[in-house]
Amino acid sequence: VFERLPHYLRIVVTSRPQTANRYHPADQISIEQDDAHNREDILAYLTQELSQYQEAVGEEVFAHNIETICEKSEGIFLYAKMVTDDIKNGKLSFTEGLDHLPNGLFGYYDRQFKRLFKHVKEEKLQEIYFEPMTILAAVPEGIPEATLRRACQADDRRSWDRRRELRFYDRMISFLKRDHGFVRFFHKSLRDWLVSDGVDARFGMDDEDFRKAKQSIARGAFDVIDYDLEEANEYEILVLPGLLTDQKLWKKRSEEKEQHELLMQLSDHAAYINLLIGQIKENLRVYDFEKLRKYTQALDVIISCRESQQLTQTTGVIGEVQEQSQKLIYWLAKGRICELENHLEQAAAWYAKLEELSLQMRRELEGEDLILLWNRAAICEFRLNHFEKAAALYRDLIDCLEKE
Repeated sequence: VFERLPHYLRIVVTSRPQTANRYHPADQISIEQDDAHNREDILAYLTQELSQYQEAVGEEVFAHNIETICEKSEGIFLYAKMVTDDIKNGKLSFTEGLDHLPNGLFGYYDRQFKRLFKHVKEEKLQEIYFEPMTILAAVPEGIPEATLRRACQADDRRSWDRRRELRFYDRMISFLKRDHGFVRFFHKSLRDWLVSDGVDARFGMDDEDFRKAKQSIARGAFDVIDYDLEEANEYEILVLPGLLTDQKLWKKRSEEKEQHELLMQLSDHAAYINLLIGQIKENLRVYDFEKLRKYTQALDVIISCRESQQLTQTTGVIGEVQEQSQKLIYWLAKGRICELENHLEQAAAWYAKLEELSLQMRRELEGEDLILLWNRAAICEFRLNHFEKAAALYRDLIDCLEKE
């Protein structure tokens, strides 16, 4: 059927209302949880996946159990899949009946968590479950496993060692998705349950827990950047400035003092600033504008902090020429981002600043850098219909290169 449809026709299937709203006013077909078609699909799925048990329990019991799971699912396909997986894994018995199953997805989460932690003492529950799970709930888009580990070790909580980390993943693996060093909840509904009103107090979380969790991420990221920058991952490098300037995370007076100290140390961390500049320069060359934007935003925070504290780079640390070169790359990135957002007047203003400085530094700049800097400025002027200005820039660039 799909092969015979027009090539320009697009079909989007989503369970997220916010995603559906992005395609308004496109024609939409909504299938509710209690829709008869949805119920039929769940019954068909269960019948197929659990057909191996039909002979053992008989047709009548089989039909009853399938109907029970469908009713208990309340129209949620994920519920049917989780119950099916637990039956196949031996965690539930299909032959002994399933009338005891809880109603709805939240009820099933509650049952599973109580079973998992039935014999775990309260202090151990907090140590090996609550801290890492709260961090994952605080960043639902996911987090590097190394960052999660460092966040759990922040504040000198050294009890989170490799053994406990393995125990955490072993116990919670069915609720997590691990992929290329990243970890996150396997489904958004798990976080929804953890913050719901009816959740068991041992497992529930709130905004204050998330605030503390993000503080732990910030402390862990700062520690690795400060002590061993080469071990820091891109997530930590990019997320730390934003966490340290998020006023919602640092409310108490002692926290504000810590926030200020960490931000000042980061703003005066020459190796970290060099890394940001290096990544900005690289992404300018390879035209990876998403990364360019992220690294520039991180540097924006550092620049703003330094200006507010009247800090300047220590010439003895990175050298005056290198400091000026960093300005050129930063201004070029700012201009390029403005250009990409079609703010051409702002882009031209950034390019004008770098033109003046590049003229002062042309002896220190390589020909490739001059081309990179001035070519962007000339293109921007051309897009603004400043043709004479663009031509003058190219003439100046040729003149500079000929003198090299």
